[in-house]
Amino acid sequence: MAEVRNVGKKNAYTNLAVVYYKDGRIVGYDDRYADVQNPGTVDYMEFRLPYGRDYKTIIPDSYKLYVNSSYTYTWMN
Repeated sequence: MAEVRNVGKKNAYTNLAVVYYKDGRIVGYDDRYADVQNPGTVDYMEFRLPYGRDYKTIIPDSYKLYVNSSYTYTWMN
């Protein structure tokens, strides 16, 4: 679960991604769009854990959360 908060200005969209690692290798990836267009808004997001070819959940050693993209238009106030 991640808490996403807009502490900047009004934007059109914000996309976050999580990359999962196990034994130093990437084992999974997930991304979501956060509903934080207006300053001060908060969104709570859940990310799925990765799974292997046998459809069993892989428990990662670590993960990193990235803002994939966040965009505002010049005409937005």
